[in-house]
Amino acid sequence: IRNILFDIAVEIIKTAMELQYTKILVDISQLTGLLNTIDAYDFGTKDLPTLRQVLRMRIAIRDNSISENLQFFETVCRNTGLNIRVFIDEDEAIQWLRSDEYL
Repeated sequence: IRNILFDIAVEIIKTAMELQYTKILVDISQLTGLLNTIDAYDFGTKDLPTLRQVLRMRIAIRDNSISENLQFFETVCRNTGLNIRVFIDEDEAIQWLRSDEYL
């Protein structure tokens, strides 16, 4: 699933750059399959940082629940300097995207 998520991330970042978006809401509630702990770590520390544009973006990820691995993924991303947060509530995600809060 890590490779699939990376391909999806590439397309999202590419489209955001074309549209000059710096704030993105990604709804993964319909996505099947979960990252295990190792994949969550590698995706946050190795895969996403290779997409340099992601360093200038604020990304909110919305899901119906926040698993331990998804929460771990958020922590890993934030520790590597990526401005990514995970939310259950879409309104909270949008509010965070509109705020000036960095991390």
